[in-house]
Amino acid sequence: SSNRYDPGSTNSGQQVTMPDVVRVEPPGKTPEDDAANKVTESGADGEDDDEDDSSESPAVGHKVARQMLGSSVFRGVITECKNESFVATFTDGSVVEMSIDEANKARRLFDTEWSKLVVDADVPKAVASSIQVHNAVNSEAQKATRRPILSAEEEKTTEEYEKIFEEEYDGDVPNVLVGLEFPKKKLRMYSESANKNIYIPFWQFVLRRLAERLLEGGTQSPRELLNLEKAESVKLQQG
Repeated sequence: SSNRYDPGSTNSGQQVTMPDVVRVEPPGKTPEDDAANKVTESGADGEDDDEDDSSESPAVGHKVARQMLGSSVFRGVITECKNESFVATFTDGSVVEMSIDEANKARRLFDTEWSKLVVDADVPKAVASSIQVHNAVNSEAQKATRRPILSAEEEKTTEEYEKIFEEEYDGDVPNVLVGLEFPKKKLRMYSESANKNIYIPFWQFVLRRLAERLLEGGTQSPRELLNLEKAESVKLQQG
């Protein structure tokens, strides 16, 4: 791949190859699960071989994708055509009006992302084609109290910002996970506590930078959400 990741915020000039999309089957996955996946994929061959032909003119029902928030890609569907524009609703809830050129570009991006999942990550076609948002967390886990891995004091002093967003989880592990496989490289970043540059694994570097952006953007951490949930619970109890 010619894609490169340039961590410009480090001012280090470091460049590394973008990570690969991979399919992971957690330990304990049974042969029956594999058979079920093959059946699903077989069914998908019948249902989803009529994937949108991106050479056709955009129309209601065509699937699209849009790059947002930097490198994040959200998938959606065209829900309305009016005059020379098209309205699409995306999985993050946003509604975007696009010109015919933008709609065609969005359809091509969906096809590209679909191919990555099916070809590179071996994801069943039906799953790769779906734009539905599924909550994989079971009902018991949804009712469980949030458990940040760091204490409130540790969150104030840590440089490992990614851990601020990490929680303990006891729910069921899905049969198939799709993730990113990072190169086995280390990147340099400055540590205030060590007062010098340190080297950390590439995957940790990416998570740390993402966490920093979330914090700078005002995204609530699990602890902040926990405190909010506690406050709402007390308010409900008090009537």
